[in-house]
Amino acid sequence: MISPQQVETMIQAKLPDAKIKVAGDGQHFEAIIVSAEFEGKSRVKQHQLVYSALTEAMASETIHAIALKNLYSRSLASSRSNCSIAHEVINKIYIPSRKKSNFFLTSIVHFFSSLVNI
Repeated sequence: MISPQQVETMIQAKLPDAKIKVAGDGQHFEAIIVSAEFEGKSRVKQHQLVYSALTEAMASETIHAIALKNLYSRSLASSRSNCSIAHEVINKIYIPSRKKSNFFLTSIVHFFSSLVNI
């Protein structure tokens, strides 16, 4: 088993500028990652960048699955507000899996509150 904080640390090592929030049960995780590294890259390239930070943990099946929501800093400065992005993340990640705790929902709210300074 691996903690969400350990997953955050692995991703942070690959994307030092990133703001990251990870929640999970030790094998299945959800991550919201905001990094300038994503700008101009396709969603596939963004995911590959994150997966490259998790290669060993995924190969050994320490991490069984991870759902990613990648954003880049300029996308947060666009016409969409942090509230609308948080709403989208909640609808796409949190709501479809009703097994998730309210902890992840609260974490999303706090995470997006912290992005105001990006």
